[in-house]
Amino acid sequence: MADVPQYFSLISDNAFLIGAVLIAAGFLLSLAGRAMTVLALAVGTVATTFVASTEWLQSHDLMFTLFVVVGGAIASILVAIVVKHGTLAVEFFLFLVAWFLLLYGWVGLAYLSAPVGAALWIVAAFVCTFFAERAARLLPGRGRISAVAPRTKRA
Repeated sequence: MADVPQYFSLISDNAFLIGAVLIAAGFLLSLAGRAMTVLALAVGTVATTFVASTEWLQSHDLMFTLFVVVGGAIASILVAIVVKHGTLAVEFFLFLVAWFLLLYGWVGLAYLSAPVGAALWIVAAFVCTFFAERAARLLPGRGRISAVAPRTKRA
């Protein structure tokens, strides 16, 4: 059986360390969000291709097969968008909990109960979420492909 007061005392004693670990986990989650989105698109594409090919082999109805392909493509894109935004929501919640524990372990509950402490807590969670998403966008391989060759300096 779980001893809940013992867990509360363990978390409150190590709140600063747990908060720092959760902030690191939030940044790692933002890096993994792109991989999950690509995985959702890949699984949707493979499933759509499988269903469309079996439907074509069974019925040879071109219009119905095209409906299956278009519907599967739209569903894959929508699932990828949901996964992306779901990851963002989980990431924000993780930063919210992390900053609460970090500030609780650093300055105590009295500061978090004050308006300045509560504002700092919320703003810190928003800022961390913003910078985590920004850092994930700056990863190598996420650059834009340009049709124009880069300019070189003339001697």
